[in-house]
Amino acid sequence: VDGRGVYAFFESGELARVGHDGRVAWQRSLVKEYGAYANEFGIGHSPAQNDDTLFVLVDDPGVAYLLAVDKRTGRNRWKVEREPRKSWTSPVVTRHRGREMVLTSA
Repeated sequence: VDGRGVYAFFESGELARVGHDGRVAWQRSLVKEYGAYANEFGIGHSPAQNDDTLFVLVDDPGVAYLLAVDKRTGRNRWKVEREPRKSWTSPVVTRHRGREMVLTSA
């Protein structure tokens, strides 16, 4: 949640922003864009955020990536492929010595 609205990432692969007025500002299906999840236990990651970017980690045996999404438009800022794996860790955004870092697991 921030001043623009509520951000949600669902096990189905849907990623969305809903405004505080209840209207969907943008919505997209990461499964349709990048492939289905193969993990028998489902996806359990939560997005992280800074002022203007939403970070979504997908670590799955089928597809794996870290995605940075513009919070205003829902479009990708960047995407980094990762080696497929099982993990349920959420990314963390932190600052160190004046630089912002996005941290993930394994």
